[in-house]
Amino acid sequence: MSRNIVLAVVTGIIGDSRMGLLLKSEREKRAYRTFSNLFNNLLARTTVGETKLLRHEAGVPGNPEAVGERGGLPGVLPAAPAPGGRVGYCFLGDRDSARLAREFDRDTVIAAARSVADSLAEGSGWLGLVCYCDPPGDGQLVQFRLRRSRRYKTFDLRQVLELFGFRDGGGHEGAIGFRLPRAGISSLGDYVNSLVTGIDEASRRPAGADASRR
Repeated sequence: MSRNIVLAVVTGIIGDSRMGLLLKSEREKRAYRTFSNLFNNLLARTTVGETKLLRHEAGVPGNPEAVGERGGLPGVLPAAPAPGGRVGYCFLGDRDSARLAREFDRDTVIAAARSVADSLAEGSGWLGLVCYCDPPGDGQLVQFRLRRSRRYKTFDLRQVLELFGFRDGGGHEGAIGFRLPRAGISSLGDYVNSLVTGIDEASRRPAGADASRR
């Protein structure tokens, strides 16, 4: 099997089992270890140098209990919460996003981004945000995935879509995705930092409080 197929299976297991927390039987845990080890072995044989997708970078450690210690995708900046904030986040710039698109197919990238957002949310105890760019070209979009920790129930993430005026997106109260034109963002790093601050502030407002759009 190709590493993309194996990674898709592993990220599916992580998502369905809430990052391994719902795995109970030895059979389930054995299946998780089997695909995780298979993925690691495939990486060791097929990747070299800077293009490596390391086990901890994929958020796919060898045992379910360790999931969430670190999360990321190739070239993702170290996951970091805003100072004193609630949002664990990471993002890929233009160059690393383009490399990601060359190395992995679209479905694998989407599955991995969701798993990393889950990992970041559980790590912070509040929220996790992942950002990456579509392959370069006309109409290129920047993709965002925002997830809520399973322990955090009081903030409906759909409020973010309304508060910030995001029209191209959707989801449910615990997870949303949205997209913005890359051409409209001059500095992706500055924009993500500003967005993280805004989401953090929104999550602290009392339920139903009015807030002006950004």
